[in-house]
Amino acid sequence: MGGWEKWLTNSGGVFPLLQELHIENCPNLVEVKLEVLPSLNVLNINTCDSGVLRRLVEVASAITKLEIREISGLNDVVWRGITVYLGAIEELSIFHCNEIRYLWESEAVASKVLVKLIKLKVGRCDNLVSLGEKEEGDNCRSNFLRYLKTLEVCDCSKMECCSCPDNIEMLRVASCTSLTSIFFPTGGQKLKSLEIIFCEKLLEKEWRRQKTNSNNTIIMPILEDAYISDWTVHKSIIELKYLVHLTSLTITWCESLESFSGNELPNLTLLTHLQIHNCSNLDASFCGNWPLNLRFSVVGKLKKSISEWGQQNFPTSLVKLWLYGDDGVSSSSQISHLLPSSLTSLGIRKLVAEVSCGAVLVKCNLERL
Repeated sequence: MGGWEKWLTNSGGVFPLLQELHIENCPNLVEVKLEVLPSLNVLNINTCDSGVLRRLVEVASAITKLEIREISGLNDVVWRGITVYLGAIEELSIFHCNEIRYLWESEAVASKVLVKLIKLKVGRCDNLVSLGEKEEGDNCRSNFLRYLKTLEVCDCSKMECCSCPDNIEMLRVASCTSLTSIFFPTGGQKLKSLEIIFCEKLLEKEWRRQKTNSNNTIIMPILEDAYISDWTVHKSIIELKYLVHLTSLTITWCESLESFSGNELPNLTLLTHLQIHNCSNLDASFCGNWPLNLRFSVVGKLKKSISEWGQQNFPTSLVKLWLYGDDGVSSSSQISHLLPSSLTSLGIRKLVAEVSCGAVLVKCNLERL
């Protein structure tokens, strides 16, 4: 409906039972004459003018889920005028809104207007610099978006810093290529899931600042799932022993990573899934230090060839193992010491071999399993 310009009704502009509304690809729609939408819970607006968005949130105070995409004219001033009507919002998604630089003026203001926000997603907002214009991360604000549990920020190329509310449980940051700082005022005490992908400028010193500003308390003490990929400036990962609730850990394509506290892995008794691969400068051979209840692991393509790792003491719980081969492996005899009898599934990449493991015979090709 690209030519639609006015939304006029014969019913007095009242839809008392309407619960969900989607408006897509109506760039010329500039006038909406609706009086009230008392039952509207879900609003999705795609490729429309900001005036349409403003009018709809004005007449629909019960909206709990809002998704907006490619809204023209939606700058900081206009957006802040809209947020005052979002008091009931629980899920907010913002995509391709390139005129927004900050989602809120300050943490104090955000806490007054987005009082029920549980889930926030922001993606491909090319001019977004940070969530708040006045970052107050160094001051602990117990009321800052107190109900926010999930925060996802992806493909925001100009975003420089991300100050996270204290209560979030899941954080995902991906392809924010200008990001230098992610900050938790109290050390992410409630964070359960962390995913950082291709944030190539995220500084190690800024990450370590978490501990300094958290009065030396353990950071992310209840973290269960961690996924780190393409973190190109980080050189070390230490103090894993404090992450006693960790069940899944993935570290991949971190070319600058040099050290990893593998000797602390046995302390992670809940860890069942471990992936560490394609980190060419990581000097780790594990020396038999594996999580006691490990069930699935992907390892290889590290600084030291798999053939040089020596005897491994895998736990009997391990049933699925993927090995990334390299130029240092030319025959199955060089990796036979890595194959525990408990395996029910084995994958090998980047070498030609025929490997016998108990009753299982696996044939591998240079390019595929």
